[in-house]
Amino acid sequence: MAGFTHRAFRRVVSEIGGAQLFFTEMLNSRIVSTQNPEKDHYCKDARIDRPLVAQIVGGDPEVIAAAIKRLEPLGFDAFDINMGCPQRAIMRHGWGAALLNDKKRAFLIVEKAKKVTKRPIFVKLRSFPGHRIEPLIEFSKGLEARGVDLITIHPRAVEDGFKRKAKWEELKWIKKEINIPIFGNGDIFSVEDAEEIFRKTGVNGILIGRGAIVRPWLFWEIVHKRPWPGSPLEVLEKVVHYILHYSPKEVHRRQLLLFLSWFLRNWEHHLYLFSKVKGWHDPFKILTFIREEIDKKGLRLVKRPIYSKL
Repeated sequence: MAGFTHRAFRRVVSEIGGAQLFFTEMLNSRIVSTQNPEKDHYCKDARIDRPLVAQIVGGDPEVIAAAIKRLEPLGFDAFDINMGCPQRAIMRHGWGAALLNDKKRAFLIVEKAKKVTKRPIFVKLRSFPGHRIEPLIEFSKGLEARGVDLITIHPRAVEDGFKRKAKWEELKWIKKEINIPIFGNGDIFSVEDAEEIFRKTGVNGILIGRGAIVRPWLFWEIVHKRPWPGSPLEVLEKVVHYILHYSPKEVHRRQLLLFLSWFLRNWEHHLYLFSKVKGWHDPFKILTFIREEIDKKGLRLVKRPIYSKL
């Protein structure tokens, strides 16, 4: 969710309601450990996005511990170490999902992190290559033994991309072997999906990524078990407002276009809408055009958006 779960987005989700746990974007441990996080907009909250977890990525146990120590005074409610990111730019450093292949270093990261904070330490994982369940169970047990307080598992292997459906059955197998809370992630796009993953796996909670970017009101619907009564266009207006309020000017366009590349899927002909605005720089011009095109062409909201990468 790098580039998506910034303060503006978290603020909008928190105002809609339903979400009970928020995560920052991935914070680079190398940068955080050497700079003042109080001046870094990635490390700041949006006032009402609580409880807030600082998500950290890296591969050096000492550097990650130093990053957590620097973040500690900012008042995060927990720290989440990302050992599941499949992006090549992350894995080539030995970070993210690459740590699944380096159990000794992964465990040392947790041990060092536990020494510098009394706040909970979470770890995010994904399936092992080939969906081998025994190594995933062993890895999870090792994390539990070293004091990890919660594990989130995205049951897709790196090689799967988004082409294959998440294998929720792996969550059930892990849940039987681990005593600490297990959260599930992957392919949760509706109230029905949320109910099904809880029913089939027994997980303690769920994390939602793409489903929340497309429909930030999904958390509200899951909690209330009915369609959200609000206006998607008003959500877009709020996102624009909070991006301008919270984010540095140099990232306004990037943050808005990243959000639009998924959020516009709520309407018919979303590719047409995005193609028209992706070269523009003025957020208000973009917002006005989208609003007028939807009204002028009578574009309807779709029942189930496309959640795969285009």
